[in-house]
Amino acid sequence: MQRYVEKAALASDAGNTELTSFYADKISERATRVIDGGYVVDGIDVSAIAAEVADPRASALVEAAASGDRAEFDAAYEVMVDGCNACHARAGYGLIRIQRPDGAAYPSQVFGE
Repeated sequence: MQRYVEKAALASDAGNTELTSFYADKISERATRVIDGGYVVDGIDVSAIAAEVADPRASALVEAAASGDRAEFDAAYEVMVDGCNACHARAGYGLIRIQRPDGAAYPSQVFGE
């Protein structure tokens, strides 16, 4: 999921609303897979945590991306990233922290229109 979170930010930064929406949808799809997957790791119900933390944030991100409003997307993105970090912490993996990318991790992909 992290790759799609990064790419959504890079597409938004490039002003490409169609690509931003595409990656927001991918994030939502991945969140649904985790939720529906019934994942329990070391006795921790990761799917239940994702249902509580990731699902509403992913839905809000999809809506914000579809709106085409960059400020709305950026706000929803920050909430999503906070949710990722909260989910990792609750699952016992707080050492995995996500942030908005500060550079292109995918130099071969064009994110602008």
